[in-house]
Amino acid sequence: MAPGALSFNFINPHTKLFPDTTSPDDEIVDVGAFPHLAMVTKLLAPCVSESTVYLEHTLVRESNAWLTLLEIPIGPTATQVAQEYYLTEFLRYLRWRTDENAQPSTMLVVNGLARP
Repeated sequence: MAPGALSFNFINPHTKLFPDTTSPDDEIVDVGAFPHLAMVTKLLAPCVSESTVYLEHTLVRESNAWLTLLEIPIGPTATQVAQEYYLTEFLRYLRWRTDENAQPSTMLVVNGLARP
């Protein structure tokens, strides 16, 4: 890993993805000091119904300020089991959010690397 880089496990296989849920406040990641962000997603067990996990970003940590950065399909027709994203345009804070169809049995892994 590059000096000064930030590696983080954003969602792990033990994270329960309940409907209409956002990541806990203590799991919000501050990537404001980094101009480059790599995200790797891997769907281990899809949701029974069509569903999406949203990775969101914001400049300030206020409930109505979050914007969608990435959409990760997690339903039975998700075609990409593993996906890589390289981002250079994002705001300071990152979190995840589920839609109304998410299910706790879904297993998703999202890892990130922010670097200078």
